[in-house]
Amino acid sequence: MTAIETAVDLYVNVNIVLAFALPVWLALRMALVRAGSDNAHALQLGLLKAVLVTVAASPFLAVAASWLLESALPGRSVILGDLAVAAYLNGDIAMEASRFQSLLDARATLTRDLVSAGSPFSAILATLLAGGLALCALRFGLAVRGIARMLGDSFTWKRIGRVEIRLSDTIAVPVATRWGLRRIVVLPGDLVTRPKQLRFALAHELQHFRQRDIDWEIGLELLRPLFFWNPAFAILKRRFDRLRELSCDQAVVASRRFDRREYADCLLSFCARARAGRGGPALNVALVNARRRRAKLELTDRMLALELTGRQMRIPAGRLAAAATLAVLALSLGAASLQRPKDWSHDRLMLSAVVNLERLQAINGNGNRNTPIRRPGTARAGTETRR
Repeated sequence: MTAIETAVDLYVNVNIVLAFALPVWLALRMALVRAGSDNAHALQLGLLKAVLVTVAASPFLAVAASWLLESALPGRSVILGDLAVAAYLNGDIAMEASRFQSLLDARATLTRDLVSAGSPFSAILATLLAGGLALCALRFGLAVRGIARMLGDSFTWKRIGRVEIRLSDTIAVPVATRWGLRRIVVLPGDLVTRPKQLRFALAHELQHFRQRDIDWEIGLELLRPLFFWNPAFAILKRRFDRLRELSCDQAVVASRRFDRREYADCLLSFCARARAGRGGPALNVALVNARRRRAKLELTDRMLALELTGRQMRIPAGRLAAAATLAVLALSLGAASLQRPKDWSHDRLMLSAVVNLERLQAINGNGNRNTPIRRPGTARAGTETRR
């Protein structure tokens, strides 16, 4: 396998693991809800972060999972190709050997076709991927430019710890962002005349820094060019954004420095301002985003979550650890199962022998091609077939 084929194979595997991560996370979240953690949004967000990190590390976890399994159970494999070959040799799959091997090698054949310069399908797919990558790169570049312009139109007001607070007349709602190593909160200039809303806005945006939400937002946007065509990425990103805001709202109100009703009124006020004014660029975490689709539904969820704040606010460390462990194990085994079968394994060699016998029978004309050939798995199972 060439280096390009290896890279394409790895890229496909990670996308498959990402698609598998969606039902894994949904199943574990449902288990948490049934366990009474339906309002523990910080817990659900922590689980989602563990799932996303596991997907990113899946190529390494696949190798580790395979090695651990081979060490603990010699001769056993979790690779789907190896399991399919074993099932075929044991007679669990009724199919001509040559056709079965073709299906088994279909992915490798497709990968070679994709990287082949002379394949029309390869050219079309490469054009689509290049176009998607270019659009994502353009989006990211425009977002960086928007942040630079927003910061250029603002001025430093004060500092709170390592966070720089700036005022701007070009935005309608507060936003938290980063510029290099600098952590920055940009506030509408007229907010200094409304002390109560100023306190709410600062508490909310500073909580985003405590949760490292801006770092996650930038990291996910950097990964978007790799997964822009994968529906699982869009769904998980939308879930991440929702849980991020719900957990942030709950953490701010749970500090008992703010009244829930006043905080809700503040959100509604900024929502109205966002619809009438201009928001900040991408690559930030805004207090509200009224221009996004489903914004009304998201704001309703936040209002309802505020009513339930005070319950389940402490993250049950045991539940989070158990759910994260299950997610890591499931995704690691899933990633390991996607690895290519070993061509030199005993079962693969036996399959090749069956294929060669089938072809030899067809060439010599000894009987019908559809006549089944005795598979080595029969003998291994202890049943001897007499000719």
